[in-house]
Amino acid sequence: CDNAAPMGCFSSAEDGTIRSHNLLLLGAARSGKSTLCKQMAMLYGRGFNRLDKKLHVSIIRTNTIQHIQCLVKECRRREMTEEDEKTRSMYVLDSDLKVTADAIEREEESDDIITTMAFDLQSLWKSAAIQRTYELHASEILLGDNAAFFLDRITEIGASDYVPDNNHILRCRARTAGLNTIEFSIHDKDFVLTDMGGQYSERRKWARAYSSATAVLFVVGLSGYNQVTDESSENQMVESMRLFKEICENEELKECSLILFLNKRDIFEDKLNQTPITVCPALSGYKGDPKDYKSSLAYVKKCFLSLNDTGKDVYVHETCAIDSENVERIFRSVTETVVTNDLYKGGLIRP
Repeated sequence: CDNAAPMGCFSSAEDGTIRSHNLLLLGAARSGKSTLCKQMAMLYGRGFNRLDKKLHVSIIRTNTIQHIQCLVKECRRREMTEEDEKTRSMYVLDSDLKVTADAIEREEESDDIITTMAFDLQSLWKSAAIQRTYELHASEILLGDNAAFFLDRITEIGASDYVPDNNHILRCRARTAGLNTIEFSIHDKDFVLTDMGGQYSERRKWARAYSSATAVLFVVGLSGYNQVTDESSENQMVESMRLFKEICENEELKECSLILFLNKRDIFEDKLNQTPITVCPALSGYKGDPKDYKSSLAYVKKCFLSLNDTGKDVYVHETCAIDSENVERIFRSVTETVVTNDLYKGGLIRP
């Protein structure tokens, strides 16, 4: 926006017409914000060129190594600490796999190991001890949502000629630092989407973008209801609720449209088969079928909306950030909402 644009308002031209709508993408770490941003780059931007894909090779390989490192560390911890001898034996790696496990634990900065030991790493991933660790303890060790996706493809990722496709790029994770901005147009309306880091150290920078925002898109990772944050022992869903309430009550954002994305609905639905939402302290009041997706999701939605005491409308969408059709459909709906609300606020149309 121009510096002269009113606080919390859209950017407009001299004739009063709206020039651009500024969308601020907020949410805690691991909510899937950056994946949504990458989808917008695919759908309305230039997508990912050869250089982009080359840069993501290292990110994907590093993600994959980190996943197997976390699993090896937890597996070995279980081998040492489980009290029952039979249970403890289930976490013991075969002697040949111990060599691979030792190598992966020593790996720090380089991702070369995935190219030189891809088949050994595949065997390690498929071993009974590591599979048991993944199935029973993935949520306890902050394993990425797409860990199994990448580990199942470890030999492909380790190949010297590996080039990631869009699906691989969408699923990989890299920490967002500072501001990432994408400009796009829908129905001849211009938008600027700004993705801001969700880690605690990055959230202190959010306020810098409040004055130019016309809408806040707050992203919640539904799958985090049984996981703690990267930086503390706080439950991820509890953290998201706390941040959402702060956004609702922020005076600088009172004129902004507020849109809530309940993201990672696919992972959420899968998790319910094993773990009810009541494990989350903020969702312990749920009394419905623990495995029912619709009623569990409705309760989460109700809990978030109850945090809004301002009387402001909150527009809620259920999203799957890796599903391009879902994201495109929802963003078209979101942009229509934002445009209409901005026209009302600007006095260009009347209710």
